[in-house]
Amino acid sequence: MAALDDRINETVSRLLDSLRGRLESELGSCRDELIRTAQDATAQVAIEAAAEATAEAHREAEQQLTEVREAAARSTDEQHARHTEEIEALQQRLNEAYENAQHQSEEDQRRLDESQQQLQDGQKETAAARASIEALTVELEEARTQLDVTRDDVEATLRDIEQGLIDFPALTSGRQVWLCWQRGETAVGYWHGLETGFAGRRPLAELA
Repeated sequence: MAALDDRINETVSRLLDSLRGRLESELGSCRDELIRTAQDATAQVAIEAAAEATAEAHREAEQQLTEVREAAARSTDEQHARHTEEIEALQQRLNEAYENAQHQSEEDQRRLDESQQQLQDGQKETAAARASIEALTVELEEARTQLDVTRDDVEATLRDIEQGLIDFPALTSGRQVWLCWQRGETAVGYWHGLETGFAGRRPLAELA
């Protein structure tokens, strides 16, 4: 706005300088004319003519200056209105951008909260699974210990710790076989040959 005022003042100054020059030129011409016509007219007539010319030039200068000021005022009002519209449009865009950023921030926070909750739930499940594994490990160690104690008392061969598969050597009718027991069975009820392995298990009733 200050730059616009400076341009207006500069324009007005140039116009005044131009009008002043024209006025001085016209006055010089009037003086010359008065000198030329002084021989045929009285000094009073020449003075009145000069005064009239000066007044007319002054009125024209004032009129032109008024027109310049009015034009400058209209231009200033138009620019002010345009600047106001641009500022309002910018404020609207800024408000929209702020609302969008706020909404995005809330959505990101919601997702973060959900992720943290899922992480906490996963940690709880992991802790429960770890506790279960530790309990099973303790049971397995106890079973191994018990098996070692039993093996000291009874000759046995552990075939598969995971399945709990154990073979006991036996001699029946002069034949060397393995009596077979698997975890979950209430008694030793199967046997197999020395070479057939678990796949060749048969009920003890067939051995008799």
